[in-house]
Amino acid sequence: MESEYDVIVIGSGVSGLCATIASLQSGAKTLLLEKQSEEDAIPNWQFTVAGAVRVEPGDEADEAFDECMQESRGLADPSLIRTVLDNSKASLEWLGQLGLAWAPGTDRFGSGVRRRVWRTPLEWPMVSKTLSVQAQKLGAHIQYETPMVKISKDSHWTVHACKGEKELTYRAKAVVLAAGGFQRNDAMMRQYLGPEADGTIATARGGNEGDGIRAIREIGAQIVDMDQFLLTIIHKPKMDITTSGIEGCYRLHWFYHAIVVDKKGKRFIDESVGVESGVTEYMARAMIGLDKAAAYLVVDSNGNDQAVCDNPALAVFDGRFQGDTIREVAKQADIDPDELETTVSEFNSGVKNGRYEGNPPKRSIAAPVDKSPFYIYPMAVSVMFTNGGGKINTSAEILADDDSPIKGIYATGDMAAGFFYHEFGMPVMRMQRNITFGRIAGANAATHALNLENLTPAVNL
Repeated sequence: MESEYDVIVIGSGVSGLCATIASLQSGAKTLLLEKQSEEDAIPNWQFTVAGAVRVEPGDEADEAFDECMQESRGLADPSLIRTVLDNSKASLEWLGQLGLAWAPGTDRFGSGVRRRVWRTPLEWPMVSKTLSVQAQKLGAHIQYETPMVKISKDSHWTVHACKGEKELTYRAKAVVLAAGGFQRNDAMMRQYLGPEADGTIATARGGNEGDGIRAIREIGAQIVDMDQFLLTIIHKPKMDITTSGIEGCYRLHWFYHAIVVDKKGKRFIDESVGVESGVTEYMARAMIGLDKAAAYLVVDSNGNDQAVCDNPALAVFDGRFQGDTIREVAKQADIDPDELETTVSEFNSGVKNGRYEGNPPKRSIAAPVDKSPFYIYPMAVSVMFTNGGGKINTSAEILADDDSPIKGIYATGDMAAGFFYHEFGMPVMRMQRNITFGRIAGANAATHALNLENLTPAVNL
C-alpha cells in the first residue's frame, strides 16, 4: 500500500464515502481509512429509514430554514443549515448519478406541511455498499481495520495509523475526518452527559468512540457543543432493560391508548408532547432522571393493536409483559400493582374528549387504558447521536480557537458540530447534512491538495 496521497478520508460511513467520491471526482488520489472491518463498517442508522430532506431552492428552502432555526431554539449555525438546505436537491441528484435513486416520501419535516423527505428503496447498509463500490470504481484505495492513532503536520499532513500491531503512516496535502461521534466511549459519555449516561443505551456502531474529535483537538481545533445529544426511546427486551447492547431493541414512537410510568407505577410526564412530530427527546430527557433511565409503557389491547399495525415486528417482540388485568401485568413487570391500578383508574376516569387534565396532564391523544389484555413494554433511553465535535465553516474546514480555518483539514458527519441542538436533529435532516457536507469536504480537500480554483459550497458543486 502506498503512503503518499493527495487526500486521506478517515471513516467510511455515508459522509466519509461521499467525501471520498467527491475527492476522486475532482481528480485527487484518495485513501479511505476505516477502523472497523468491511462487514462492521455500516452506517449508524439501524433505527432509521433510508431518507433525507430535500427542498427546492427559494421559498421552500426559506420556510424549511425558519423551521430548523426555531426547532434548534436559534442555536444552530444559520450558515451551515442554509448550506444543507440550499444544496439538498443537488446532493440527492448527485447520488442519483451514482446509482442511488430517490423519490418523494410521505413524511413531514419539522412542522411544515410539504413533503420534504425523499427516500431510496435500499436499506442503509446497501446505500453504504453502493457508495463503496462507486468509490472503488473511481480508484479509491480503501484500508479496513486500520484505525487512526493521531494526525500531525509538517509540510504535509501525516495520519498515523495501525494495522494489528504494525504502525503505519500516510501523508497527504489534505485530510477529511468523518470518524463519527462518541456514543461508544463510556468515559466521554459520562464526562459530557453526566452520571446518567450509565443508564442509557448507545445504538451507534462500535466505531463511534470519539477518535476523530480527540485527534483534531490535539492539532488545535475548536471543539464545541459536546453537551448536545439526540436522545430517543427504545423498547428493550424485558430481562435486559439496562444493558448496553442494542440487540432486540425497537424504536418507540407511539403513545395512543397508553400511559408511561416509572418503576413505582406512577405517571411522570405528558405522553402527548412531541408525539405528532415524532419527537421523543422530551420524554427521553425526563427519563434520564429516573432510576437507570428506565420507564414502562402501559397499553391496552386497542393501543397494542395500533402499535403492531405500525410496526409488525412488535407482534413477536419478546420484550413485553401481558396480562388479563392491570394487577397481573404489573406483577410480571415487577411494578407495584396497587400503585399502577390506582394510576390507571385515576387516568381512565379523568379522560374527556381526548384530554386528561390531571397531574401530569395528557393534553392530546388521551384514551382510556381499559380493554383487556394489557401489555407493558419496558423502555430505555437511547443516545442516537452525539452532536458535539469540531467547529467548521461552510467549506467544511475545521476552525481553530480564533475561528480561523486550519488549512487542509476538514470535518463532516457526526464529528462536525454546529448543526443540531436539543430535539432538533431528526435523522432525515442529519443524513442530508452528511451527504452535502461529505461532498463539500471531499471536493474542497481535493481543491486544496491540487491547488485548484476554490470550490466553496454552492448548489452547482
